Amino acid sequence: MISLSFLLYSTAILFFSEYLRKKFPNQYDAFMTEFYFNTIFLYTQCQIMIKRGFNKISKDYPFINDNIKLFYSRIKSFFPKPKEYIFEFIKNGEAFVNLTEEDILDEFFEFPNDNSYDFYIFSDYKNSKNDCISKIIGRNICNSYYISQLSSVKFIMSEITFGKEEETKKTIKISFSTDKYNYLIVNNIIDEQFIRYFMKKHYNEDLFNQNVLLYTLKLIDGNINLQKFNNTNKLLILENSYKTIENQTNTIDEQLDEQIDEQLDEQLDEQLDEHLVNANPKEINKM
Repeated sequence: MISLSFLLYSTAILFFSEYLRKKFPNQYDAFMTEFYFNTIFLYTQCQIMIKRGFNKISKDYPFINDNIKLFYSRIKSFFPKPKEYIFEFIKNGEAFVNLTEEDILDEFFEFPNDNSYDFYIFSDYKNSKNDCISKIIGRNICNSYYISQLSSVKFIMSEITFGKEEETKKTIKISFSTDKYNYLIVNNIIDEQFIRYFMKKHYNEDLFNQNVLLYTLKLIDGNINLQKFNNTNKLLILENSYKTIENQTNTIDEQLDEQIDEQLDEQLDEQLDEHLVNANPKEINKM
């Protein structure tokens, strides 16, 4: 019904505009400019008056405002509410366990073992504003606080480039904070494991099926500083800033070098001990 009324109204406006253009060709442009201006002005004034009216009703007649809220809540109750999964346990970019508040309150409930997941997402519905859900990224279910603290950090540009070959590389504009979700929460860590999940969950990009994800995350912060993140570092969100954390992982060659150095140290210690045992007291005193 609304669509039909809108269609009829739009058609009438078009016919009226065409009639004026043919009947008054010299005055048409000036008339339409003034018409559009006055229409916008009238719409703005109506908005202001309606807002003032609602504010006055809320202040002077709170019971009316309460009844409006009650009516709105009853209307919403007719529509089924989707399940609110407050916990998502992620493994290899996929949520393999989704838990509601009712699941956790069950007397036989147990959280998954820490070794069974890469990280989890806690959706803080209770402390979130409007429909934007604060998302806490956690690694250890036993050492976490489930009250989100929003960071003041803002990124004016965020994009990710992934792919091994130059001709197959792909760049996508992304955002860690929208009107639906916010991952810019104090102590959240953006790393390779999270990027796998984030891109598939929110951008439907499942291109990370290789063992090692090669990507470059470019961010421009509020101070127009360009920062780059990839497989070798992580992004730590702080209250009023952010920090780069380097991955503390050694290559195979570095691990072999460390093993060789340890073996050499042990051999030198053994040789020194043998020398001290076989040496006479005068030689020991000289040492």
